[in-house]
Amino acid sequence: MAKQDSRIEEYRRAQRSAFVGVLALSVRNQLGRDQAVTLELSPEDASESVVLTFFNVRQLRFADLHPGSTCYLSIEPMGSAQWEGVSYRVHNIEQDLTLSFYCADFEIKRMNAARI
Repeated sequence: MAKQDSRIEEYRRAQRSAFVGVLALSVRNQLGRDQAVTLELSPEDASESVVLTFFNVRQLRFADLHPGSTCYLSIEPMGSAQWEGVSYRVHNIEQDLTLSFYCADFEIKRMNAARI
């Protein structure tokens, strides 16, 4: 559980550092069955970004999400209430857009702006 908590705390630190502007969102099927969602967020100056990738995504809902949107996520461990293959509930805290789903796992990476 410590690994899980450290990733959530790493995201919260990024969020407090203004990594909330949406640069990109991608949804892809992995191996034809599992869905993965990748969300790239940056501060206003886009000097660097945080890339969140969520694996084995279920019940994905999104609306009004586009580059430039402001996105504040809540990533909550499901604990003992989880169903098979689901460990987290993820949803946007703000009312301006809809982004919500459940997932088995996620990773977070910090990227420099000078990537091509």
